[in-house]
Amino acid sequence: MTKLLNRVIIINKRRTSMRLCQEEWGALDNICKYEKINRNKIFEILESLPDYGLGLTYLTRLFMLMYYQDVAREVLCKRGSSLPHRASKIFDKIENLPHTKENNKAKRLPKSTVPSSIATISPNS
Repeated sequence: MTKLLNRVIIINKRRTSMRLCQEEWGALDNICKYEKINRNKIFEILESLPDYGLGLTYLTRLFMLMYYQDVAREVLCKRGSSLPHRASKIFDKIENLPHTKENNKAKRLPKSTVPSSIATISPNS
């Protein structure tokens, strides 16, 4: 797991903090740029929604996941099935994320533990 970054955020003129990993902050910033909305405004909107006890950090992650799923669906609908499978590429990116010292000590699974159905996915499949 990559290092979690703690950032101070302002929600309805109240200061609080949130911890997300660097990639999550980057993904959220990209959404903000594309949607032309301030990050704190997103937090205010999310906080105004019922969270069912999930918390703002979880809702933020859920929002980002659902946002990017929606974008992916739109792209796939436009291009059809001609897009390459991306699972192997994403697994490689996750494998190469910067790790904290504590997580570097964790025992890694040998490559042979990756299911063959995943390990053999190629871009032209």
